[in-house]
This record gives sequence, C-alpha cells and structure tokens, in this order.
Amino acid sequence: MPSETTQLRIYCVCGQKMKVSEDMFGRPGKCVACRQKIRIPKPEEMPPNTTELYLKDHPEFLRKVKHRPIDEQEVAPIPEQEEGKRRRGSTPLDVLEPLRLLANLRAKVERQLEAFSDSKEGGSGKLQETNKAELLGYRARIKNAQADLEEELRQRLMETAIELANVQEKIAGLCLAVRVGESTFAGYVEQVDKLRRKRDHFERRQVNLRGWLTVDDPHSAGGHMEVTFDQIPRGEPRVSLPSESDGQGSLLDWHVEELREALDVRASAERKLGEAERMKTGAAMSERSLEEIRLEAQAERTRARARVQFYRERLEQLAEDYASDMQAIDAQLDHARGRLKAGRITREQFNQAEQSCNRSRADLMKARSVVVRALSANTVEEVPRLRGTFIERLARPSTGARATADVWVAAASACLLFAVLGLPVAGTLSPLKALSTLQSQGGDAHWLVSFPSAVAILAVLSAFIPFRATRGLLFMAVWLIGSLLAVAYLHEASYAIGIVETQLREGGPLLTRAGIIAFTAGMSLLGLAAAMALLPLRETRAVFPLAALVLAAGIGAIVTDFGGYRLPRPNAQASSVPIEGVSPLTYETKVTVENNGGRLLILAPDLSLHNAYDFILESRIGTESWAEVRGPVSVQVSGRPEPQQATGASVVPVTPGSSAEYTYRLKPGTYRVILQAHDPVSSRQFPPFTLAAASETAPQPGLPVAPGGQPASQEPTQQISNELLRQITAQVELRAIIAAQGKPANFSIAVTLPDGRSRTGTYTVGAEVHDGWSVREFNPNEQTVTLSKDKDVLIIRRGTPYVLAPPNGYQ
Repeated sequence: MPSETTQLRIYCVCGQKMKVSEDMFGRPGKCVACRQKIRIPKPEEMPPNTTELYLKDHPEFLRKVKHRPIDEQEVAPIPEQEEGKRRRGSTPLDVLEPLRLLANLRAKVERQLEAFSDSKEGGSGKLQETNKAELLGYRARIKNAQADLEEELRQRLMETAIELANVQEKIAGLCLAVRVGESTFAGYVEQVDKLRRKRDHFERRQVNLRGWLTVDDPHSAGGHMEVTFDQIPRGEPRVSLPSESDGQGSLLDWHVEELREALDVRASAERKLGEAERMKTGAAMSERSLEEIRLEAQAERTRARARVQFYRERLEQLAEDYASDMQAIDAQLDHARGRLKAGRITREQFNQAEQSCNRSRADLMKARSVVVRALSANTVEEVPRLRGTFIERLARPSTGARATADVWVAAASACLLFAVLGLPVAGTLSPLKALSTLQSQGGDAHWLVSFPSAVAILAVLSAFIPFRATRGLLFMAVWLIGSLLAVAYLHEASYAIGIVETQLREGGPLLTRAGIIAFTAGMSLLGLAAAMALLPLRETRAVFPLAALVLAAGIGAIVTDFGGYRLPRPNAQASSVPIEGVSPLTYETKVTVENNGGRLLILAPDLSLHNAYDFILESRIGTESWAEVRGPVSVQVSGRPEPQQATGASVVPVTPGSSAEYTYRLKPGTYRVILQAHDPVSSRQFPPFTLAAASETAPQPGLPVAPGGQPASQEPTQQISNELLRQITAQVELRAIIAAQGKPANFSIAVTLPDGRSRTGTYTVGAEVHDGWSVREFNPNEQTVTLSKDKDVLIIRRGTPYVLAPPNGYQ
C-alpha cells in the first residue's frame, strides 16, 4: 500500500498543488501558500491507487487551530508548479486593516521585550518581572487574535476557492452551449460577461487572502502605524472584504485602467525607494529610522509589482476569453447556415445574424489588439487609451437589466416635477389653474406648465439610456440648465409687469409655496441621480463637482444681478424757465430722470416691482414740511409722449440709456425730487432747488434751475404761506406708502403743528400718529389710509393736507 500512494498529490482549497513524501502520511501539516492547517491522511484512509486528493472534496482533512503537543511537529508538503502556468508570489494586492493592526502590535511588543532584555538598569527586580509578565501577556493575546484572524481568512479562502470553481464551471458550460447551438450569441454574451466579472472578482480576492495569510511583518501588512495595547482585538475577528463591482463598463476598460494605475503606483514606489537608498544617516536620522523607510518603500514596490502582474494576467485571460468568443461566433454562423439550408430561417434573418456576428468579431479583434498593446506597456504613458464605440458595445448592456439606483432617483424626480402642475405656484394658483385663467388675459402662463413638464420628460427619456456615463451626463445637463433657467425666470418675475409675474409676486415668499418646494425637491433629486451615475466612474468623476460649481456661480450671478450690473440706476435733473406773459409768475420746470443702469427702469407707484421707483416732486411749505406736487403737464420718454391716467399715476418705462421727462408749471418756491423704491435703502432723495420770485435773482445750489432762482434758505412766498397758515390746528399729510411683498405696509405721514413746526414719521397699522389719532386700516385698491380717534374717523390720501381736529365752528 505505501508504494501505491507515495506519489500522492494534495490540492489545497486555495489551488496550491503539493507533493506528499512517504514519511508525511498521518502527520499534521499546512499549506505552503495559504498556511491552511491540514491533516495528511494515512494510506489506509484512502482508496487504493489514489494519486490526487482535493481538500475541497474532503473537508475532514482540514484542521482547526488548537494547541497540540510540543513534540508533534507540522510538516509542509513540497509545492509543485503546473506545467505552462505561472504562479505569483504570495503578495497581497490590498491592505487589510485588522491584519495591519495586529502586525504593528506584534512588532511593538517584540521591540519592547527585546529592549527589556537588553536593559541592565530597569529598577528593582520585582518591578522588572512585573513589566515583563505584562508584556508577555500582551504577546499571548496578540498571538491568539492572529490565530483567530488566520482561521477566518482560511475559511474565506476556502469559500472563495469553491465559488471560483463553480463560476469557472458555469463559464465552461455556457461556452459549450453556445457552440452546439443551444443558446444564442447575444444571450451567451450577457450571461458570460457577468460570470467573468465574478471570476475576476474571486481571483483578486483569492490573491489577497493568500497574501494576507503569508504576511509576517508590518511593512508587508500595509506600513507602520502608531498603536497602543488597548487596541488588541477582543472576540471574533470581523473581516470586511471588497464587494463585487457594479457591472458598469467593460472588463477591458476596467483592467486597462487598473493596470495604468498600478504602473503609476509602481513608478512612484521605485522613485521613493531610490530616494531612500540615497539617504544617509546623520544627526537628524538614525540608521534604524532609515532602515524603516527603506523597508516601507520596498514593501510598497512589492505590492505595486504584484498588482501589475495580477492585471497583466487578467488581460491575458481576457484575450483567451475573446478568442473563445470568436470561436463561438464561428460556430453560431455555421449553425445559422445549416438552419438556412434547412429552411428554418429566411435569407433576411440569416443576413441580420451574419451582420451582427461580423460586427461582434470586429469588436473582439479590436479589443484583442488593445490587450496586446496593454500587455507590452511598461510605463503609464505606454498604456493605450480606450477610444471608439466598440468599448461601449463590449459592455453589453442588457435591455432587460434591472434599473440602477440613479434611474429610480430620476423617476422620483420626474414624479415630483409633474406634481408641481397641481400645486400653488402663482399666488394661490397652480400652473394648470393659471393656464386656464391667466392665458386668456394675455399672460404667458403656459411656461408654468411647459417648463416643469419638459424637464420631467427629459429626465425620463434620459433614464432609458443604457450607458451609465451618457445617462449621467444627460441627467447633469438637464439638472444644470433647468435649475439655472428656473432661477432666472423667478428672479426676472420680480422686475416684470405682466399679469403672470404679478401673480408670482403675490402669496408670500416663493420658497414657502408648495409648488416651488416640490420643484426644488425634484431638481435636487435629479442632481442626485446625476451624481450617483457619474461619481463612481473614473472618467466622469470630476465632471459633476465642476457642474455643481458652475450652478452655484450661475445662481449667485443671477440673484445678485451680476454684481449690480443688471440693476437700474436712476438719476434726476431739473431745469426751469419762466413762462412769459403769465401772472402771477410761473415757471415751466422739466425734471429729467435718466436710467444709467443695465435694466429697465419703471416709474410707477407699484412698489412691489424691484425695478420700480415712485416719482415724487415735493414743495416746501414750512421750515421742515413738504407737500407733494401732483399732476405734471406732460410726460415724455426719449421725446415720445406717454399717456397720462386721470390720477397722474401712470407707468413710465425707461430703458437703459434713455430718460423720462416730467413737465410741471410751478409757482416760485423750493422743491425737491424723491425716487421712492420698494427697498428704503435703494430710494433716492435729490438736493432741493429753488424757483425765485420776480425780485430775487440768487439761485439755490442743488439741482440745476433756470436763472432767477432764490436761495433755498429763504422763506416760501407770502402767497403760499398765507394760504397754508390760515389753519390754527394740527394737520396731517400722507407722503408715501411702502408696501413690499410679504411684509406689512408702512406709511410716511407728516404732522404739521399750529406753530409751524412739523415732523415726519413712518407708521404701520395700529400705530399712533398724533394726539390719540392712530392708523386704523389701509385700502390698497384706493391707496388710502384711515385714521381714527375715539369715534372720529378720517380718510387721507397721499399729497393732500388734512385737519386732524377742526377748530370751533369749523365744518
């Protein structure tokens, strides 16, 4: 029996083939590659003439970690190489953090024990023994944790080897099925591509597990790190292995990019090692520190070389896969010719199948040429760049594949955008309601319906694109352009006079409306879908952050009117000429309002518009009191007359670079121009100008006036003061009404006392104005304010003085 079994070969679960000599039977051993604990069977435990033993089929010969007698030594069977097959060294491609932690802990405790043994001055002997016992306890705990981790890694390695063998069997079955005509080439490609991805994933995992089981120093484990003994693991080890790729892109693209990255890392590691070799010891660096640096660089270079070798082997395997696919194509064409001769398919069907097979063969030949170029590359620059549509065709997107997460997020975005159509946007009106009510009145309400619908439809259409990069770029384009257009439209609505824009300004702040909230959420989800599609891909990873920066900059430029460049900038000038032959003396005064900004200026009392200014001309009636002068004779814009309403409150648009001219007929006195804006900060009050009486010639500095003006410091003419000072009680005058969107109205009211003194203040509804008189209500349609005191009620209009309490006998 022994002579029949001396040629026994054992195959470990990791794939390592080992030869067993005659003196090893019945003894414990371990795999030379993965350190798996095994038990070599006795000759009587095996059938006669047994020459090969696969441990994955005989798990009873796998041993668990346990304490064994000291005199029972393990044996290591002799490893063998399969003919024609190159094997890598046991170097992991990735770093396992639990293993790195244990390796550094073990190195630290060994250093301290070594230093403890070499030290001759360590205090009392009892203290030395206590410290040494503590360090030995740490070392025992670390060894136990390492044993547990190795056992976990061996278990994972066995599972990986079994999974890899199953995948390879399925691939072989698919190749056989497509060659004998049991399946179509399209179905074969879809299934085999998934299996090949799993195969390469398990191959990488198997290499890592083998390498981790052979790591015995901190440098090969991933590098030095600062650790404390409190970090010694407790309990069962938890090993987190990299998950399988998401299946996007082709295997060729994946392996070529990984090879390029591995070559780059290798070059960097070699440069680092060269620098470390040239470094010298000195006062700043000890010989031990320099040696640590060199060992770190060597370990990094070793890992980089292992990665280069791994991906070269994957590319070689891929070339073999492509050759197998081309053989499958030839077999499919032979079967198609046979079915054509037998009359089972028509000539058109055969031509379509032949055309598809020829295109697939051409793609595979191009891919093989790329593989050959990549295998011959030794630097990053020599690795070919993948170009051409055949790369996308090699990805083999399936029309029946499950929708990825970004597609579902885009679908949710489209649902929210369609929901906007039924939610309040323009005041209390939804887009659909606004379309039915405002479109007939001349408004452009169709944009409220068509814009969110168009964005939603584009998002849905983009979701059907099978290529992830293209789909993500379209998501990003729709999100970026749609967001900028929406912000621009809503921002411009605060400057437009249309009926739809007026409705948008009503109903409170925009961001509190249900329709705007739904639209914002929908666009945010669309941006999230773009990020989910683009960020995992290496070639498009930097595109989305750049688009986000462009969006933020664009929104900032829009809401700030490009730093104020797009704001109206009004300026007023006045000129006066006496009217000949008119008594008493009267001046024809022209007040010119220029627009020196980059946006349309609207002169109108509607202060809800952000570019609207209420033009007010006031005359002085006391020391500090002013009254509005109403009713200009005419209004012209760039020489063109503007129609006047009966109240004089017309809407005068002034384009950038043009001006509006108000013509008044004024008595001698002091006047000033005020442009009242929706924002008090933007309001402008220009210096007063004086129209002199007939006997006065010195003009008042301020706005330009015709010769013959008098200084503003002189009292108004006797004619005006006699008319206004006949009253013997307090008077009030409504100067301005400030009603901004979403804010309570404010009223500028001037109070003139009987002694001629006056004061001007800003009041809201409910505030007291003077002597018990308070603001009771505001009528926005009539532009009137109601004052009340006890049972007395007084309704005042802007520009007209009113007596608060009439004197005795005054009606």
